[in-house]
Amino acid sequence: GLASLRAGGHRAVFLQGHPAYYPRFGFRPAMEFDVHLGEDRDAFMIIELYPGALDGVSGWVKYAEEFDRFT
Repeated sequence: GLASLRAGGHRAVFLQGHPAYYPRFGFRPAMEFDVHLGEDRDAFMIIELYPGALDGVSGWVKYAEEFDRFT
């Protein structure tokens, strides 16, 4: 899936998942990029699909209203 996203020109993938599982695929805690989502710091992760894809990016992520019940 990540290769398909990279081929499609996407720069990064954000996810909430088990912090012991996803790092094996290259995901890192989002807080390392100064990107945040609520209180769950360990489960919110990012992978850059291209080195430096998130240079200069920081802030808070907000889900669309439809997903608010999950955050």
